[in-house]
Amino acid sequence: MKTRFWRIQGNEKDEQILREAANVIKRGGLIAFPTETVYGLGANGLDRNAANKIFTAKGRPADNPLILHISDGQMLKELAEQVPCAAQKLIDAFWPGPLTIVCKKKPHIPDNVTCGLSTVAVRMPSSPVALSLISLSGTPLAAPSANISGRPSPTDAQAVYDDMAGKIDGIIDAGKTLVGLESTVVDCTARVPVILRPGGVTCEQIKKIVDVQEAVLQDGSAPKAPGMKYRHYAPKAPLHILGREDIQKAVEEALGKNVKVGVLASRQALEQLPQNVVALGRWEDDLAMLAASLYSDLRQFDKQNVDMIFAERIAQEGLGQAIMNRLEKAAEAK
Repeated sequence: MKTRFWRIQGNEKDEQILREAANVIKRGGLIAFPTETVYGLGANGLDRNAANKIFTAKGRPADNPLILHISDGQMLKELAEQVPCAAQKLIDAFWPGPLTIVCKKKPHIPDNVTCGLSTVAVRMPSSPVALSLISLSGTPLAAPSANISGRPSPTDAQAVYDDMAGKIDGIIDAGKTLVGLESTVVDCTARVPVILRPGGVTCEQIKKIVDVQEAVLQDGSAPKAPGMKYRHYAPKAPLHILGREDIQKAVEEALGKNVKVGVLASRQALEQLPQNVVALGRWEDDLAMLAASLYSDLRQFDKQNVDMIFAERIAQEGLGQAIMNRLEKAAEAK
C-alpha cells in the first residue's frame, strides 16, 4: 500500500487536503491525523471493517478498546445511551480538549470498537485540523495513537511515517502536537467517576469539578480504556526509572560494562553525568515541556541505538502523574 503524505500549511489548500482525507475515511480507509495530544490513526468509528484495519495496522490487542473522536455535541448524543451529570460537568469544563469520557453505549456501535464492553469512550479534540477532518468525514473517528502497538506514541508526522508507512492510506502533517501525552480517561458510569488513565487533564483539575477515584485493573479483567493493561510507549532498549541521586552511580556502572547509555533527566541531574551518554530531557520545573517531548525523546534513544535507558523519577503531582504512568508502562518487562 502506498501511503499518501499531506502537509497542512495554513492556506486555502488545507480544506482540499482535509476533504481528500475525509473521502478516504468514508471509503473505509485509514488516515493518521494530528490532535492536540498525539497523532491518531483514524477510521470510521461506526464501520466494523474499518475498525478492524486499525487493529491490523497497529498490531493492537483485540481487547484494547478504541476511543471515538467527535466534532460536536450531536455526535455524542448518537453514541452515548445517556450522559451522566458528572460527565456533563466534565464536558463543560474540558471539551474540546484532552479528556475522554466513558458512558453507556448505544447498540449500533460495533463491538470491535468497544471490545465487547457495554460502554464507549468518547472525546472531542481541540485541534482545528482534527475537528475539521471529523466534521468532513461525517462520522465519529476511532483513533488510537498512530504507531505500532507498544511503541512510543507519535507527536509528529515523521514518527507516524516511521511506524505506519505502507500500512495506512495517508498521513496529515500539521507539525508537532502541543500536549504530547494522550487524553485523560474518566469512566462516568460509576456512582463516583473513575480515572482509568491519567493524561493531559490532571487529576487535580478534575477534582475541582467532580469527585473521582482512580482505577486499579484486576488480573484477568478487560480494560475499559486504552493504556490500562499492556506494555505501552516503550523504546527498544530497557528503561529503568531511578531517583536523581541514583542515576549517576547506575550510569557509571553501565558505562563500565561498555554499554551505550541514554538518560532522560532534568538539567540538574544531567549536569552530574559523563559526556559520553545520550542525554535528553533537560526540563527545569516545567512538566509541560517534559510531557510534550517525552515520546520524541524515547524515539530519539532508538535512533541513537542506546543499549540501556535511565529515566529520572518525578513527583506524581499534576502532569507528573501522567508522565510517570507512561514511564512505568514503558519500563514494564517485555
